[in-house]
Amino acid sequence: MRVLTLFFLFLIPITGYRTINADPGLNRHAGTPAKGLDLPEKHTKKLANQMNERLSYMKDVAAYKWEHQLPIEDLAREKVVLESSLTQAMQLGLDTTSIRTYFQLQIDMAKQVQQYWFASWQKNGNQPYTYADLNSVIRPALLGLSNDMLQTVLQLEPWKYQDQKSKNRARRIFEKAISITGIRKLDKCKMFEAVWKIRLAH
Repeated sequence: MRVLTLFFLFLIPITGYRTINADPGLNRHAGTPAKGLDLPEKHTKKLANQMNERLSYMKDVAAYKWEHQLPIEDLAREKVVLESSLTQAMQLGLDTTSIRTYFQLQIDMAKQVQQYWFASWQKNGNQPYTYADLNSVIRPALLGLSNDMLQTVLQLEPWKYQDQKSKNRARRIFEKAISITGIRKLDKCKMFEAVWKIRLAH
């Protein structure tokens, strides 16, 4: 599973310190699907909550980069990470063509949250912020989430629920669950469409 680590940790430097600080109101254990939901709704909510949780760490990543004067974007590393992630998806039996957009949007949304906080700090001044330790907190958390999210995609099986009624119900659940500051409604819509286009390899 090491190859998958690169995908979700590509924005995170090796060193860091301090304490945990999540997006306000986020439940770090929100990956448990809500009771009373039917398939594919419960797995849709589970995946969205895992995605929401992952994005909640990006303010901490932004704070580290801001303090250490590091750029948000590293295109060369992103390319390596994307290819590694596609290899992992292939090993799990997922079609690499259909899942490529999903991986790229994960990268883009992570950068977007960081850009939001950079812009906020530039406009309002650098506000005191105690971010999570990158080695002991963020890295292990993202590694676990990366594994969990691909397993949830396999449980969700979006390729089985292509009728408009199922898709619309799942979309409402998914977009409502993504609540991280810095993510726009359009981004939620694009990510949902990317998830729903994932297919098994033939």
